Amino acid sequence: MMAVDHSRVYRRQHGYSSPVLGGGGGAATTTDCHDRVRPNLHTLKGTLAAAAARPTQRRKKSVRFHVTVKQHDGLTPHKRVYDEVVHDLFNRPDDRYRTIRDVVNSADVAILERLQVQLVDLMKRCSEGKTPVLNCGGGRNNVVDERFAPWLRKLATRVEEHVDMIQEQEAVVGSLEEVVRMRLGEEFRI
Repeated sequence: MMAVDHSRVYRRQHGYSSPVLGGGGGAATTTDCHDRVRPNLHTLKGTLAAAAARPTQRRKKSVRFHVTVKQHDGLTPHKRVYDEVVHDLFNRPDDRYRTIRDVVNSADVAILERLQVQLVDLMKRCSEGKTPVLNCGGGRNNVVDERFAPWLRKLATRVEEHVDMIQEQEAVVGSLEEVVRMRLGEEFRI
């Protein structure tokens, strides 16, 4: 003997009407069931479409990271400029000053001052022996040693001179835009 399950799923599968679909819950013929179900399904679809069309105020999901987590991939802009300037100086004999000229031409004193500090730090580290340009790794993975210290000292000195020159010209001319138009980086040499 088989037990009969009269749950909602069973009744729906076997043609019984349900209170949700508008039936009274009793047994019905197949024709009665289809006649009652179709109009109710259309009504149900219309109700669902209307509900979907209404703007819902769902809370947008968001993720927050700790303040110490970096917010970008790769190097910071300052480290990228620093790595590129050192790479150009030692690995591009035809165009050693390509990147530094662009930075000086932009008259961005903040980047130049930070670059000068980074160059002095690299000069101190390479005087002690073989060291990577970027302590944190990444970039072009250039390595320098004590042979590079004099070049780095000259470069840091020239960067400092150009920072002073940009600040003097800005005081004389009165605007940074005029200093940018002067293109002071074109004469940059060690």
